[in-house]
Amino acid sequence: MNKTHKLNYLSLLYFILRSSFLSILTPLILRQKENSLITMITGILLGFLFFLIYIHFTKKYSNQNLFEILESILGQKIGFLLSSFFILSCLFYMALLFLNLTNFIYTEYLHETNFYILLFLIFIFVFYVTNKNIESLFKSAFIFFILSIIFFIIKAIGIFYDVDLSYLYTNLHIDIKTSFYYGIYSILPIFCLCIAPINKIKDHKNLIKYQIITYFLTSLILLLSMFFIITILGPNLANAYFYPEFHLLKSVKLLGFIEKIESILSIGFIFDLYLCLVLLSFTLKEYFKRYSKKFLYVVTFILLFIFCSIYSLSNIKFLVEITFDLFVILLLIFNLILINDKLKNY
Repeated sequence: MNKTHKLNYLSLLYFILRSSFLSILTPLILRQKENSLITMITGILLGFLFFLIYIHFTKKYSNQNLFEILESILGQKIGFLLSSFFILSCLFYMALLFLNLTNFIYTEYLHETNFYILLFLIFIFVFYVTNKNIESLFKSAFIFFILSIIFFIIKAIGIFYDVDLSYLYTNLHIDIKTSFYYGIYSILPIFCLCIAPINKIKDHKNLIKYQIITYFLTSLILLLSMFFIITILGPNLANAYFYPEFHLLKSVKLLGFIEKIESILSIGFIFDLYLCLVLLSFTLKEYFKRYSKKFLYVVTFILLFIFCSIYSLSNIKFLVEITFDLFVILLLIFNLILINDKLKNY
């Protein structure tokens, strides 16, 4: 691939961090009710520790993609097995995102359209974009990033006066499991960015500093989103909604009279999931391309659609749990690789 600008890369990092929060983590965090914010803060800090693993790999192996890194560290056979396990985890995560995106569009926009036709169209669109160059993904990420920030500012201005701070009561109980969910689901998909070696990014010498800034700025935006959900809807009512942030947008009023703009602002939700899905799809494509099995990419995509069609949203909790378990195993393996890598330097 040609070199891409640092802002494009950081914009895509921003969307990956947001995608898991909006589609999976929000309902899990809200179950903690009055302790949601403190549990989320703990998850952000845990996620940063996991994020340092990603930074180590991208810094030391800046001229290699993810699959080349694993093979150079573990050898060709073990590297291939771990790459395959990573792809398996990505497939389950893709299924979660496809189902969440389809369900959101179906319930909030096109409820008279057949759910499976809508799912098929989203699959086709993601597959079509993936067959373009990955540079187009990085470029579009920056454009969507600007729009996302504008939408967030409009949302914050429009609902700020509805905040009720009495909902912020907490007994300081932190649910560690939910915090781990947050940290792991936020960080593991970021490793998909490794399909583009860091040396393909212009001015990547100071990239680590900007990666850390992007992580905490994105986390701050997500924390503010959770703050608005809790202080406006209340922790109990927020739990009743599958997409509480969308219902929060119904409260947005601009200049005191501009209302019912939630459909426009919620497009940002679609941006988040769509860009992450395309990146995961590019990762899948790169994996099969590397091992000279490109036709299997198409077959796998078809099987993934069949899986999503059969699975639907009827047992989403099981899908969340199995994806989390796979991500935990990956994180443990990446930690062992990191420790082994550090010991070699002594």
